[in-house]
Amino acid sequence: MAQVHNLVSPATATATGAHAPGVKLDAGKPRMELVFGGFAAAIKGLQGFPALYGHPVDRLLAGVLRHLAHPGDEPLYAAAGAAIGALEALERSLGGAPGMGVGHDMALALPRAFLAVGQVATFGAQKYSDGGWRTVPDGVRRYRDAAYRHLLKSRIEECDEESGLPHLAHLAWNMLAVLELSIAKERGE
Repeated sequence: MAQVHNLVSPATATATGAHAPGVKLDAGKPRMELVFGGFAAAIKGLQGFPALYGHPVDRLLAGVLRHLAHPGDEPLYAAAGAAIGALEALERSLGGAPGMGVGHDMALALPRAFLAVGQVATFGAQKYSDGGWRTVPDGVRRYRDAAYRHLLKSRIEECDEESGLPHLAHLAWNMLAVLELSIAKERGE
């Protein structure tokens, strides 16, 4: 079972001056605003999307692969289906059982998954930049490709070598990025 990891230890944060004395230490905690702010349209777009509760992880991941491989004439639907499947598979792999209510309270239905996606977002913001993923050239193709990679690697090993975070968390982040960028493109943004 994958575990949720801290990215920066309090000792490292103190040694690098990441906080001032007397200020609450948040280093090492996932920056959830990167998820809920960065993927606002994607999360809203998942409201009312059919939940896949009760399916085993392997079946959920098979559905993700189907959506990735065949977006067809409805790429937003395919991206949403892959995102839901990835989030639910991640929640189950972290020991959770997805609750009822995919939609506006999706984070409450999949808390472990959203915390893990927050860790991936925090890792990416530290490695690259806050919000830089939005301006990556050909982002939908590149994040879809990364989702494939993490899906396949999740069948070989649990965690990504570089970040130490579950491949399924990277898969879910990438599918949310694909969905968010696809929605922005459809809106002409």
